[in-house]
Amino acid sequence: MTLMELLTASVLMIFVISATLFSYEHFVTNSNANGRQNDAEDTVRNATDRLARDLRNLASPTAWQPDAIEKADPYDTVFQSVNPVGPPAGQNQTNVRRVRYCLDNANPGNEQLWVEYQTWSTATPPPMPATDRCPDPAWPSASDNEVASHITNRVGGQNRPLFAYDSSQLTAITSVRVSVFVDVDPARNPPETVLQSGVFLRNQNQAPTASFSATPTGNHKVVLNGSASTDPEGQDLLYEWYDSSDPANPIGDGITFTYTAPCTTSCVRTLSLKVYDPASLEGDAPAQTVTIP
Repeated sequence: MTLMELLTASVLMIFVISATLFSYEHFVTNSNANGRQNDAEDTVRNATDRLARDLRNLASPTAWQPDAIEKADPYDTVFQSVNPVGPPAGQNQTNVRRVRYCLDNANPGNEQLWVEYQTWSTATPPPMPATDRCPDPAWPSASDNEVASHITNRVGGQNRPLFAYDSSQLTAITSVRVSVFVDVDPARNPPETVLQSGVFLRNQNQAPTASFSATPTGNHKVVLNGSASTDPEGQDLLYEWYDSSDPANPIGDGITFTYTAPCTTSCVRTLSLKVYDPASLEGDAPAQTVTIP
């Protein structure tokens, strides 16, 4: 082999080795990026599982706190949930605590999901702490806990809600859908992924539906019957009857009520019904105009 042939072979070998090393380095870089992406996705899955557990433990509403869900925003939700750690503290016999999940947007390319808790020992819940920031120092500082990062729901000025609800009314929400976009490096591959989950709120209380009939019976009397009213959970209802002449004060109560109209001859009255479930959620029936002989 001549010197020229040897040099040519050496140069070709250097090219081959360089290409091999470049390919290996590229493989290692991609492998590490994929590994970081997978780790971030696993963290988000664990966080959404934790959220689902807290939502499934949603506290049954009470008369003094009918809204188990207290805030339902696209990036911030607050609700009351049964604390799995017992026993109950003080007069808080149901061992309920307040839970907040919020998404910190300080860095849209790496948003962070936080969970905050508030516990109490009184019979009734304290006021909900402020939710102006995420996390908010108004909540007990020891409970601040970052549960996921590398979230990109709002990267690049996008507005992709983290939480979606099946109703705009707090007391009517029965399911929560979670959509989390994850990307460890928005400027490089691998591309972002979306992880979705849905939770049905098995303990959520819904407002009853009021309905009634009015049957005049003579002698200025009318029988009011609210038996057509229903409650989604099948709970017993309280019934209050109203005459539009005095809308602030009920004229009677009970599932049926015989009303004697304050008139000396045939008259027309506008009557209505309100029903309440044990948590004081209200249902209003449309008013009816009744001619009472």
